[in-house]
Amino acid sequence: MEDSLTVLRNRIAVFCAALLFLSALSFAEAAAFTRERQQSLIAELGDLSVTDVELRGKFKLDPERARELSGVSRGDPLSTLALEEIEQRYLKTGLFSEVELALDQREEAVFLVVTLQEKRTFIPVPLVYASSSTQMFGLFVIEANLFSTGATLVTGGFGSPDKQFAMFLVNYQIDKESPGFTFFSNLTRGEETTDFVEGSSYRSWKSLDSRVSADAAFPLSPKFGVTAGTEARISRLYDVSQSFAAPPDSLWISPVVGVYWSDKTRRLFYDSGLSASLDFRHGFPVEGESQWNSARANLAAGIKLPKETAFQILAAGEFSDRPPSAETELTRLQLLQGITLRSDKWIAGRASIDYPFAQTSWGIFTAGAFYESGFASQGLEGEKEGGCFHGPGAAFTIFLRKVAVPAVGISAGWNAAASRLAFSAAVGMQM
Repeated sequence: MEDSLTVLRNRIAVFCAALLFLSALSFAEAAAFTRERQQSLIAELGDLSVTDVELRGKFKLDPERARELSGVSRGDPLSTLALEEIEQRYLKTGLFSEVELALDQREEAVFLVVTLQEKRTFIPVPLVYASSSTQMFGLFVIEANLFSTGATLVTGGFGSPDKQFAMFLVNYQIDKESPGFTFFSNLTRGEETTDFVEGSSYRSWKSLDSRVSADAAFPLSPKFGVTAGTEARISRLYDVSQSFAAPPDSLWISPVVGVYWSDKTRRLFYDSGLSASLDFRHGFPVEGESQWNSARANLAAGIKLPKETAFQILAAGEFSDRPPSAETELTRLQLLQGITLRSDKWIAGRASIDYPFAQTSWGIFTAGAFYESGFASQGLEGEKEGGCFHGPGAAFTIFLRKVAVPAVGISAGWNAAASRLAFSAAVGMQM
């Protein structure tokens, strides 16, 4: 998905309107009350078995699936209920704006009562961009609770005089303790480039590119799991007269296997804790370039500071011998907005601090600063060199309490390597 949406993230200013409702409850206070109730019931009646999990509130998620999310089974001793963990199971899905736990005693029966308020999960996101040289329009539709299963659907596209793009994505893994899968496909037609870190181009071509991938995750424990999948990609050049150092027509298939570890806790607007992943990929050429191998690692850490301030570190890197048609495109970094950086060997990182300076019933307003840096192998074969980029930046973000699209924000960073300001606006997700 990263390498298909460069223009979307690099150039488009997004305008979106959302209708928001009601205010969120204090999760911490609810949990504390329930813990006291739990201890009181055990002291009064003994360690009774939980009779059932009772659901209340407004939600579209399948009731049986919502009940399973609690991790509580009939007959579990009252003392085994880890209430904070139960609350986190629901919050980490991203589906609920409110989660309230309570214990209800009826004679010698004890019920765990879970009251849920589901976020708005269907969100259309219109895209509009205009400048002196081009205009771009599009529409993406997001459904975060497809058919009441908890699956996420993202589909849509955009068009401009020099590029057209369409995509379809379905992801299902409502919690990290259950198997999940992701299916993605896209079609891109138009002008492509590959740039040095300072912004000048050393490849340009026009192509019709299609990609299909399927991946599955298999948890082996609440924190550890394995992944497996495959990707197929086909690329066809057109208007060769306008191409410079273009990669050849290609068709390749690349299976991938990996491992991941995650120990995160959902906070006010971010996740604290640590997560890491490592995957290995092999490319089989059906047409065009040679076989290739890739090893990639990702690391994310979040630390809770006073007054709900978030300190986060993100790092990733790849070592591979990918051919030009399969090179990874670095798009998530703010400093690279407006630059199409593709590479087979790269490392990049970001450290940020964000302070929630205001809260309302419908949103959390944060202001933050960050520093990004990285290194990438770049240039044509036989002329490969290393390019470094680094620089500071600032961001303003609104995290929406009642909408499954989590955030709206603007950010800007100073790319010291290119001596340029990189600005972007975004709604909801990192493309």
